[in-house]
Amino acid sequence: MRRVVVALVVVAGLAVPPPVAEAAAPRPFGHSCRAENGVRLCPTADLSDRVPSFDGSPLDVDVTLPPTGNGPFPTIVMLHGYGGDKTSFEETRPQGDEPDNDTTYHWNNNF
Repeated sequence: MRRVVVALVVVAGLAVPPPVAEAAAPRPFGHSCRAENGVRLCPTADLSDRVPSFDGSPLDVDVTLPPTGNGPFPTIVMLHGYGGDKTSFEETRPQGDEPDNDTTYHWNNNF
């Protein structure tokens, strides 16, 4: 009788699924993300958060992620010229903030 009880305990233990660990929220380059305009924006908060480049030069990088999911995500790099800054492509709507007069119409971080 004792063997039957032990066998039932082992079978019952195998039938219970292990606890599922929650995936950690993405932190690209160690930056915290916040929900903003239907996406997650993960900006460089201050100069100490800048991302080192291949030669160690610090880069001021903002990352935009879809509103949900943990990735991996495709990477699109949007570079501004000397006349702009890193916020040149950051818009509140996929259509751009001014669709009739906007150089980033359907070409921005929210789109």
